Amino acid sequence: MKLRTIISALASVAVLLVIAEGSSCKQNESDSAGKSAELSRISEVSTDSAFTEIVGKNPGRLLVFKLYADWCGPCKMLKPTIEKIARENPEAQFYEINVDKLPKVAASFGVSAIPLVVFVKDGKAVWGAEGIRSESEYVNAIKMNSGKVAPR
Repeated sequence: MKLRTIISALASVAVLLVIAEGSSCKQNESDSAGKSAELSRISEVSTDSAFTEIVGKNPGRLLVFKLYADWCGPCKMLKPTIEKIARENPEAQFYEINVDKLPKVAASFGVSAIPLVVFVKDGKAVWGAEGIRSESEYVNAIKMNSGKVAPR
């Protein structure tokens, strides 16, 4: 009986070691750098007060808010596009807002459909789009509203 317990405990430890080994971040440097850049470019807004602070402490900076819900299929489809745009456009700061977790913030944007991407500058919404748009449409809007390209 004691032997079975020891074998069972050793097997559990071995499984945990295999899981830990497999989940460690042993990626090559380029993969690791890419993932880190991707994660750092889009921040999750977790509270109403955090949203207010973000908008208040970034005068003159273009803020891009993607409003979404975990259950929303189109929101999931848009995510890789926004992540790519965020990596390639450092002149804007990117944020995600879960409408189910922050309904007051969502209401302040007048959300009637998601995904919703809203650009805010100096505390005012300067551009917005419901649904999924082309990558170039988002990029052109960033350039126009960040001051990189003069509006036509």
